[in-house]
Amino acid sequence: MQESASDSKMAKQDQNSKYPDENRETDDMSEKTSPNKNLKSPQKGSKRLKTAPFKITLLDTSEFEGEIEKHSKGQSLTDMVCEHLNLLEKDYYGLTFADTDTQKNWLDPSKEIKKQMHNSPWHFAFSVKFYPPDPSQLTEDITRYYLCLQLRDDMLSGRLPCSFVTHALLGSYSVQAELGDYDQDDHGSDYVSDFRFAPNQTRELEERVMELHHNYKGMTPAEAEINFLENAKKLSMYGVDLHQLRLAVTHFNLISRMITVDLFYNVCLFAVPLLAAGF
Repeated sequence: MQESASDSKMAKQDQNSKYPDENRETDDMSEKTSPNKNLKSPQKGSKRLKTAPFKITLLDTSEFEGEIEKHSKGQSLTDMVCEHLNLLEKDYYGLTFADTDTQKNWLDPSKEIKKQMHNSPWHFAFSVKFYPPDPSQLTEDITRYYLCLQLRDDMLSGRLPCSFVTHALLGSYSVQAELGDYDQDDHGSDYVSDFRFAPNQTRELEERVMELHHNYKGMTPAEAEINFLENAKKLSMYGVDLHQLRLAVTHFNLISRMITVDLFYNVCLFAVPLLAAGF
């Protein structure tokens, strides 16, 4: 009996020694299939970036909407808009927003957007921030185009005051840039009424614009925009932005009272040549 038990034990040891790799492979498989509490789920381990929606009104009154990472700085959003517009000379442009007092503010490119907007919706306007003293030095046609749109808006809003003669001249160049050469069959006799040139536009102004436009045959849209800018830069308020300044003045009489006085100060927004060159 003892011999048979000993023989059985020896046989089992021999069988285990013959298949060591199979036993090790079984152990490895059990380790792989057993859950490891230290491993984290990839969904739980990776944090999804939070984004915020934005809406930007462009200079042609169209809107550009999208989402951006919530901690982005102002420059990131400006670059996104310029890329959308295929605008390379982007140093002239910026984004504005209205605060709680409806005052215009420039979005600071070096600061986080959320720290400037606080709880306000991320609604901006794409605008010219620096007016080039010599627009002819601009290298891209599209840069001149958006500068023309900004100046046309400045004229229409009254920020860029013009005489009747200047309104008519600049208006005629705008029509040439938009419509090209005058063609009686295509344009008819009253084709500028849909254009807006001045805050208080009159029929007399429209007729003068058409008279000038008839003389521009052969002028390309790019040439019309250059002529527009060359005349607009001569205006005294070109590149000047008015900002409201509110002061509280105390008068000491029999009764002390506070009087709020609204003043305006000018800021010249001329581009520094080095800035435009990318330095």
